[in-house]
Amino acid sequence: MRPGEGLDALMSPRSIAIIGASQEATKIGGRPVDLLRRHGYAGRIYPVNPKAVTVQGLKAYASVAEVPEAPDLAIIAVDAERAGEAVEQCAARGVRSVVVFSSGFAELGEQGRAMQDRLRLAARNSGMRLLGPNCLGAVSVAEKSIATFSIVLEHSMPAAGSLGIVSQSGNLGSYTMRLASERGVGVSRFITTGNECDVDIADGIAWMARDPATKVILCCLEACRDAGRLISALEEARDAGKPVIAMKIGTSAAGQAAAASHTGAMAGSDAVVRRVVCPLRCGARPQHRRTHRSRSCGIDPAAGPAAEGPRHRDPHGVGRLRRVARGCRAVGRVDAAGTRPGDAAPDS
Repeated sequence: MRPGEGLDALMSPRSIAIIGASQEATKIGGRPVDLLRRHGYAGRIYPVNPKAVTVQGLKAYASVAEVPEAPDLAIIAVDAERAGEAVEQCAARGVRSVVVFSSGFAELGEQGRAMQDRLRLAARNSGMRLLGPNCLGAVSVAEKSIATFSIVLEHSMPAAGSLGIVSQSGNLGSYTMRLASERGVGVSRFITTGNECDVDIADGIAWMARDPATKVILCCLEACRDAGRLISALEEARDAGKPVIAMKIGTSAAGQAAAASHTGAMAGSDAVVRRVVCPLRCGARPQHRRTHRSRSCGIDPAAGPAAEGPRHRDPHGVGRLRRVARGCRAVGRVDAAGTRPGDAAPDS
């Protein structure tokens, strides 16, 4: 499958089912229901909870099979042991895409990997696209399509804009979205891929390369699982005239160990990633970051040498990111660090 195919239902769904929907807005299964209603999603919302008649004021359904239509998107907010059956039921119902919040898969070892393979098989056999597992989901800002439990959206949505964010790390991706919003950078799309059972970082880049709402793509990369797909996606972004700002996570041994335990990814060495990125970078160069031992570089089809202003004037590179997002032909460093309490992968 070509990178980016089949993601329209994930990013622009007309209907969303939440499997494991909760009455409590603070729970992982309750937060998407609350956020969708609070921020004004215009599509149809179907809470699925066999123990409830209503969930947060909406009619609840005992299973996805009882929902009156096959939803474009289903959010899986149940524990890992029940996620496989939930995904298979979605596939049987004709759901076009699913987001699996649940953790407890390949990041925990062989038993978890076998459970994750069950998800992959269900998605592959049905043609359904699957984001996750162990991910923070996806958001389309203008459409108010919210398939995440991130606390970044607790008080407000980011302003709609042209910056698309695709990240293998949910915490880093959501922190970056918050940082961009605080600095006045409008966001178009937000995708976190987690364990990348099906949808991967290349899918996100390629889909955003075709997305009219996205003009600049910010990529937080822990590992390159398929160099060919990543190169294809980056080429598509280049050909579309859309800069890609890529931040490589896990450049140290400690960072690589964290990535492996975080999403089950073996963080590729800097040298390998540079071999993939640098031939396409069109004038950008790696920018070393001393504080957090990550590295970022820009892929800009129009720029000459990458712009890199004095660090003491703009330590987060946000001013340069703002100029890129508003159409200026510049590439800047993006700094991201820290997480907010509670913004983590779901407990089983």
